[in-house]
Amino acid sequence: MRDRGVRIPMKELANRDSYLGELVIYESTDEQTGRSVRIAALHGENQTSLDVLPPLRNVEITGAAPLAFTLSGFERIQGRRGAVDVAQEWWMRGV
Repeated sequence: MRDRGVRIPMKELANRDSYLGELVIYESTDEQTGRSVRIAALHGENQTSLDVLPPLRNVEITGAAPLAFTLSGFERIQGRRGAVDVAQEWWMRGV
């Protein structure tokens, strides 16, 4: 629900692509900081496909309803001076 950390207007979100996959949340050691982080990844529909979206780091559930929920965290992108973590949110629903 963000693009490079900037919130996308709700009107524009309706026209964006949806992604289908298996949500996996796990603990891992961050390669840059060396500390433990909770990571959310959306894996493709088959076992051999790569992640559908870049993983969310330090992920938290920030909203929930009976049929959907929102995950918030940080997406790591490559900037001119190296990797940068920017805010990102995923709106999740079952299909």
